[in-house]
Amino acid sequence: MTHKHVVRYLCIVVAVVLCVAYLYLSSLGKIAVDDSSKIVGLANQIRETLQGKGFWENQRLEVNKELALEIGEPKRNAELNREIKEMDQEFDRVIEQMYRENPEMRPSASERKAEALRDQADAIEDAELDRELKQWLHEYLGKLRRIKQLVEAQVNGSVEPRG
Repeated sequence: MTHKHVVRYLCIVVAVVLCVAYLYLSSLGKIAVDDSSKIVGLANQIRETLQGKGFWENQRLEVNKELALEIGEPKRNAELNREIKEMDQEFDRVIEQMYRENPEMRPSASERKAEALRDQADAIEDAELDRELKQWLHEYLGKLRRIKQLVEAQVNGSVEPRG
């Protein structure tokens, strides 16, 4: 074996060792398991093989973090909607003041009626979007809860992972 081949071989060995060390020491920072206990992605499968129980403990943390975030979503949305409503009311007060000071700028009856119809259409669309988002959240929370059960079983050593 020539010196060039030895250097090339050592470079390959170092690269493999660095990759294995990275996968052993790193954390994905997100959920890497689906709701059928399948580990998503080759790198995550290798990470699970190298880290063992540590991989599953990390997954438990990620699932719990995601569950807490999503469970809090309706409360955050309600707060945001309250703030938007307050801003809308303030805007309406400012506009009304402007119309009192400049009556010629006030929209005609037909323009006000058209605006009211647009508002009604927006409310219908918003209600449909809200319904779809609630349905999605309900399904996603169910999926997260299934993943949590599977991850807990892995942490407790009662299930073999499926790659």
